[in-house]
Order: sequence, then C-alpha cells, then structure tokens
Amino acid sequence: MKTQQLYRSVAAIALLSMSAPLGQAAFAVQLKGVAPKPTTTQAPPATGLPIYQRNSVNTVFASGDINPFGTDVNPFATDGVGGDINPFSTGSGGVGGDINPFWGDINPFWGDINPFAGDGVGGDINPFWGDINPFGGDLNPFAADVTTYWSATGPQWGTLNQTWNQHNASNGTNAQFNGLLNDLNMIIDDAEAVYGSRVTNSTGQSFRDGFANDFFAEYGIDLNDSNSLRNISEETRSRLFLDWYDGLQSFSGTDQVDHWMATINWSPAITQDQGSGHDAVVGLLDVAIATTDDNIEYLVNAGGFAFSPNEHGAAVASLIAGRHDGVGVMGIAPRATVYAYSPFDTSGTATFAQVNQGINALTAAGANVINMSLGVPGFALHQEIANFLSSGAVQQHADNTVFVIASGNDGITQNTDVQWKANATIDNLLIVGSVNPNREISSFSNGVGSSCFVVAGTCAAGYELKNRFLVAPGELILVSDNNGGTTRLSGTSFAAPLVTGAVSLIHDRWPWLQNHAKETADIILQSAQDLGAPGVDEVYGHGLLDVAAAQSPINFDNLVFHQTNAAGLLVQSSAADFRNSLLVPGQLDIWQNASANVFAVENIGDTYRDFTIPLSTLIYEQSATFQGNTERFQRHVHRRLLDWAEGGSVVSFSDNAAVGAMGDWSISMIRTPISRFSPETDRGVPYHSGLEFASSDGKTLVSVGEGFGATFLTQNDALVSDAEQDREAGGVNPFLGFASGGSYASLTTEVLPGMNVNLGFTQARDDHSYVDDLTGNRLRQFEDVDDYRAQAFLLGVNYAVADSVTLNASYTRLNEATGLFGAQGAGVLSLGEGAVTNAMTIGATYDITASLSVSAAGTMGRTQSGDFNAFTLGVAESGLTSTAFEIAATNRGIFRSRDTLTLKLAQPLYVETGELLYRSVQVTDRATGALGGVDQFWDLGSGSRRLISEAQYAVPIFDGASALSLFGRIDMNNQDGSGSFNAFAGGARLSTSF
Repeated sequence: MKTQQLYRSVAAIALLSMSAPLGQAAFAVQLKGVAPKPTTTQAPPATGLPIYQRNSVNTVFASGDINPFGTDVNPFATDGVGGDINPFSTGSGGVGGDINPFWGDINPFWGDINPFAGDGVGGDINPFWGDINPFGGDLNPFAADVTTYWSATGPQWGTLNQTWNQHNASNGTNAQFNGLLNDLNMIIDDAEAVYGSRVTNSTGQSFRDGFANDFFAEYGIDLNDSNSLRNISEETRSRLFLDWYDGLQSFSGTDQVDHWMATINWSPAITQDQGSGHDAVVGLLDVAIATTDDNIEYLVNAGGFAFSPNEHGAAVASLIAGRHDGVGVMGIAPRATVYAYSPFDTSGTATFAQVNQGINALTAAGANVINMSLGVPGFALHQEIANFLSSGAVQQHADNTVFVIASGNDGITQNTDVQWKANATIDNLLIVGSVNPNREISSFSNGVGSSCFVVAGTCAAGYELKNRFLVAPGELILVSDNNGGTTRLSGTSFAAPLVTGAVSLIHDRWPWLQNHAKETADIILQSAQDLGAPGVDEVYGHGLLDVAAAQSPINFDNLVFHQTNAAGLLVQSSAADFRNSLLVPGQLDIWQNASANVFAVENIGDTYRDFTIPLSTLIYEQSATFQGNTERFQRHVHRRLLDWAEGGSVVSFSDNAAVGAMGDWSISMIRTPISRFSPETDRGVPYHSGLEFASSDGKTLVSVGEGFGATFLTQNDALVSDAEQDREAGGVNPFLGFASGGSYASLTTEVLPGMNVNLGFTQARDDHSYVDDLTGNRLRQFEDVDDYRAQAFLLGVNYAVADSVTLNASYTRLNEATGLFGAQGAGVLSLGEGAVTNAMTIGATYDITASLSVSAAGTMGRTQSGDFNAFTLGVAESGLTSTAFEIAATNRGIFRSRDTLTLKLAQPLYVETGELLYRSVQVTDRATGALGGVDQFWDLGSGSRRLISEAQYAVPIFDGASALSLFGRIDMNNQDGSGSFNAFAGGARLSTSF
C-alpha cells in the first residue's frame, strides 16, 4: 500500500544489512550509501577491480549523539523544554515557528528558526510562492490545526516516553502499562482529529485502519494489547516518534520540511529565484531508479543496467531534483534534467570499465555536473578512481563537467596519496563528507586527511585532497524510497547530492558557467562555512556547504555595480562608492519605497557572474529585464548586501569568534581566560585576547595578542592547555611559562605535506604591584625588587608520520633579564643579571583507536647566568641542567558517547645538576680579621623529584545544557621548610549554560 510506504521512514534504517556482498574481494568499489539486497543471480566479473555498493550506515538512536526523542525530552513542546514546532504557521501560509525533531545533542532547527526565510528578513515566509502554493485557500485552516496538534503532542509524548522508561526499568505492572496504552491512544485520537479526514480521503479507510494500526504494528505494538508496549527500547521509541511525524506529514498536502535545509541555508525561495535548475543538466552515476518513482520531473535513462537493488539512486536523485509538488521530498533543483546511468548489474557490482562507460554516456548527454556515490572501501578517493578521472577520456570534459564524489562511510581518514597524471586538472573535483545536524563530522564519514594528488612524485601546493573537500548534512536525511514513498537514510551519498543540487542552481542562473567547471567548483568551495580549524583543514576541508552563499557574491568588495542614468546609459560604480551610498541616512527607506534594485557583476577566474539585487522587499518574487534577459530578483542577496554595507564583518566575543576577511586571509578573534599562574592575573587582567589570521589555503596561521603566549607556541596539540606549560606545575615546556603573560606572536606554516614549522615569540613583565582593596590604588609590593622581565623564542616542527602518529620537536631560548626560573631577589641576593636557557622539547601523540589517544612530551634545558659581579648570586659556569615531562592518556565514550576520562603524570621543572655560585666578601683570616673574596656553591640538584598525577572525568548532562567534571590530583614530593610531603586534592564542577 502506497500510504504505508509514505511513513515507513527511520524504521527502514535498522533493517538494512550491514554486510557487503562478496566481501571476500581484496578491493571493492561500492555505492556510498545503502547496501544492496543479497543476490547470487550473477557473479562479478572474473577480471578487473569489481565495484560493489557501499554498506549501509545504520544510524542509531540510543542515548548518544543522535537521540532525537530520548527519555524525558519533549521535542515539540512550547514551554521551552523542547522547543515548539510550528511547521505550518498561519502567517502568509509559510513554514515558521520552531522545528526541533532532533532534540538533545542534535538540534537542526535550533531556536527560532525560519528555514524558508529566503529573503533574509524572517517574518512572513512563503516557500511555495508563485505557481506552487499548497498553503492557500482551504489549507490554511488545516495549517492552524497542525500547529495546535504538534504543540500539544510534544509535551504529551515527553511525559509518556519518560513514564515508559520507568515502567520498563521497573518491570511495571499490568495496570501501569494499561494506563500507558490509554495515554498513547489519546495521542492517536488527537492526531485523528487533525489528520483523520485526509487519511480517509487518501486510503478510503478510517484513520486507524488506514494508518495508525499498521504504523504501530511495524514496531511490534498492538494498540489493543498493553503487554505489547513492554520492553520497547528507547532507541525504537525515538525512531517511532520521528516516523510518526514523517508519516502524518505525508498526508498534509505539502512537501516535507527536513533538517538539512536550514543547515545549508537553502529554501525553495532561493531555488525559484535561481530558476529551479531549468537549464541545468545533471549526470547521476548510481543504481537504477524504478519506473514507479515519479518524484523526478525530468528523468532520462542514459543507459546501463535496469536492475534496481535498492532505493539508493532514487534517494540521491530526490535531493537533487525532487519535485516541489506538495508530496514527499523537495530537491534543490527540481526542474533540472537528470540523466541517470547505472553501472551496477544484478549482483550489485560493476567494473571500472562500466563506470567509465557511464561517465562517457553522461558527458555525451550534456551533463555538466556528475554525482558519483561510489568508491573503494577504506578510501575517500581510491587510486583506480583517480586513474580514470585523470585519464584523457575524462579530462577532455574537465572544462565543462564538475565531478561531485561522496567520500564514503568507513569512518576512516585517508593517509594514502593518489598518483595523478601530469597535465590533468583537479579543479573540477568536489569530494563531499557528511556532518550531523550539529555540524560535526559524522562518525562514519571518510576524511581526506593530509593525503595528496601526487604528480610526477611531487605533492604541489594546493594539491592536497583537503583543498577539494567539503561537507554537507548526511544523517537521517528524508529521501525517496524508490517506490513512491519516503524513507530516512544516512551516508555521504546523501550529502553529495546537496552539493550537486547547489551546482545545478549555479548552472541554471549563469548558463555560461556550465563551460567553466573550475570556477563553478571554486564558488562552492569558497562560499562554504568554515568549520573546525580556521581555513582549509584536514577534517572539514573548506567547510559546510552554504547554498545561499554559493548563489551570492563571494566578496562584495569585488563587485562592480551597474545602473542606468536618466538618458538610459549604463553607469558603472565601484564597490566602495556604492557601499558608501548605502550608508547615507534615509537612503534605504527611499529605495524601499521606490522598489529599487541594482545590477552587479562579480569576476571569478576566467569568467563572471551577474546579480540582480533588490533594494526593496516590495519587489521580492518579481523579475527584472536587462538587455532583453529576464531574471528574478535575487532576494537572498539583499540581506548580505546590507550586512556588507553596514560593516562587512561579523564580530562576536565568544572564545573563538569570526571577525571577517582580508584578501585571501580569514580573521578570528580569541578571548579566553588567562592562566591562574600568569603575572597578568595578579594585575587584574582575567583574559588574554588576540587575533588569528588564516590563509585561504589553510597552510599558514598567524597569531598575535596579549596573554599566555605559551599556548599559541606549543607544537603538541594534545598538550596545549595553559597548565601544560605552566612554570610551577607544567610538564611539557615550563620555560615558555616563564615568559608568558604579555604580548605574543606565532607563525605556523606547512612546508611539506604533513609537516608544519612554527616560529613564535612571547614575553612577560611583572612590576610586583597590586590593587589595595580599601583604597583602590595600585601599590608596589616589593620596592627594592626590579620588574621581572622575560622573553622566549621558539622554533618547532610538527610532522604526521602516519595517520595516527604525530611527532613534534622544538627549540626554546628563554632570556630572563632580571631573574632565574622566575625567582628574584634584592641587595646581596639580587638576581638582576638574569639567566639564559636553551631547551629542546620532543613529543608525540598516538591515536590508538578513534576514542583512545596517548600523548607524551619532555623538555631538557641548559641554563647559564649573566655576567657575574661581586655580591651577585649567579649560576656556576657549568650551568644548570633541568628537565620536565608529561604523559597523558584520554579515552572518550567510556560510559556515555560524549564523556571523557583523562589521566596525566607530570614532572614539573626539576634541576638535575648544577650549582649556584654566591660570591661574597668574608673574613678570610680569623686571626687578623683580613677580608677576602669567598666563593660558595649551592647545589640545586639535590632534593626529591616532584611528580604530579591527575585524573579528570567530564560528562555533559541535561542534553548538553550542563557539564559535570570530577577531578583528583596527587602532588608527590612537595618541598617546604619541613621537608617533602604529599598533597592531595579533589573536587567537582557543574557548569550550566542558559
């Protein structure tokens, strides 16, 4: 029954096979999504590298990162417990309110979200304006009913789900489960009051016979038998409620809203402004789509095998070009022509020759973007795929074909380079990984790491795979099921088509870009939202797909604006001139009332893009004609234009906030608490702050600021906190701690693939002053002691020798102008001549598993004093030899998916050998009282070695709104006037955000 297919969504995920067919093969290329149905009707080819479909990604709902409706959560509440859902607001017939189907760690529609506010102004939203308006007329009353139903059902389900947990945990009585069944039936009755007539019109049966009974039976629940509710797991109930939402909404008469839309800044309004993909031609290299699936309006069979082992091809196509017709899944470019070629035979396998034939067929059909959801297990991009992509047969289409390739679902980071043919371009390749609705890399998503396209034995600048990599949502995506209904699936296969859809919109709005594959790919990459480390990084590449940004100017500063004067002549103005005119008081009001618009051109690579930008909301949904060409006003650019005019940057005072861009550099602001041991703390400066400049290629990072500079000079990323370099307790490089607290600067740059070099400088100054609590005046604490002044210089290198092993080494030169290891004195005990220390630090990090890592670092230094004077305490000429080390182990996901246990053992700075020379004048002849110079040597290498062991356990609670940390510390062989002793400390911290 088609109706059953419509609501059979998340439940399907758990039923998919986790084993690949013919898994004994040494290599396999497979679809990067759903596993095929087992078959033995045809064996794979006896020769060549066989291509298999990918294993499925079985997204689990247990109380980990993905738990949309867990325990006591009210995902659709209006009281602030779970956020209210209002998918069918009555204002202007649009989609509004709060949609929060993944409550907890994943909130794809967090806060007050308007996922279809394509005009950038919020408020009235009309995603189906124009020829498609399913909210019009008689549907408006139904929209109000839907809003009321979900607003009430959320809290009811939250309470019921919590009770259900308690009954299962305590093996509840029959009476308790009878009450639970009554509550469940009340939710169903409420749904029937809203959706009943629509179910009846669709199925010819009652609400329960046509929908509810079969729905709950899929989960083993008999609505007349309370015993069937026993032992239904929390994971199953999570799927059930999300499935309940999808199932009921399938009868709403509207296309379904899904979490990925807001995440990548897409709305149907953007699609219609850009032409809906009408002039775009898409190639789909995937499993055949069943003829019964009519979700793609312009679908052409380009050849290959007609066998359809699963829903994979239809699912991918629906995200690219699903109809906007009020039923099922919406695609990004619904009017694009999709040529589909299946290289997969009845065994679910293919050969590279068949894949190559598919590419030839699709390019011959005129496809300017080809979506490829296939690959070899264990690789984001396998050498064999690189071979035919760099071959002459494929490269002849390099100028006019963008290849979008799903990275795969093995959860690995590729550490193997791929050989690339000389004179072959990589500029038309886009490799796509998956993120969850929290915009974090999916656990299953393959990454490209530091791997490289190697040409003639060389990894040239810009040829790292990360420079062709970006991410998009790929978890629990609502897609077509190849049988007229919908399902939810996870995998990089469902992230890639979102990129392909965005490319299609570009090719529709600017058809000449169909012959500029490099520029098209550059637009997608350069407009992505930066995630992870600033700039292009090895985890997220260029970052998260941003459809609105890709359809807008990359940099408004580079636009050339055009208008016509009273005589009808074209007038050109610079971006700076136009920006200033936008800021003239009252001008925006004038343009709003005058329904004004501007025309602008952006040069990109060897070509350009034009923009017809409204300056008035009154002309949204309208068209403009320029030199005989008619295009819709690009309302999604309006808000970006005004933001640019009003400042051009986003400034926020979070711990690491985006500031803006400067040419090819991105800028970030840093503001974090300063080390409790820094001299700045005593002077009332609680934070250090600075700026980070990251190059667009991600290879260079510059940091400057004021604060605990040791953090920004350290090479070991796993031991980078203030405490590790602290001068009193740090075991990594405490010499840097002596010179931290003032200004700092650091430069990190990549010199070879996997190898970074770091140069840094940091300094400290302490005037020994404090603020009097009574008067508020600043007073000097020690009048006779000079200001403490120290500077440190660092040169380091960090090298990833393997995917899981990183080595680092650095040289530090510490110059203390007025002290020794932070100590000072006055008069005859003055250390005013200071000391110079040269130190080496060596460290390593080993990621044993995805959740367990071990890091270690050790430092050895040799210290010499300044010039000796009489009555000066100095260092003997042999100098001091001192050491420090630290070992740390971190394990994640011990008891819960996001908890962390860290164990540390550290030796703070310890003098191994060396003496202090104290030169004084004493009576050298007791009989005569004659005076003379006397040298005394004080051994600093004696005493017990101090060791510090720590354990810390941290876990997020209350759905991530709070965090609980437990801490324990043993400080062994502490020294005081009475000798050595051991100190113990412990505690707990609860932090909550509002």
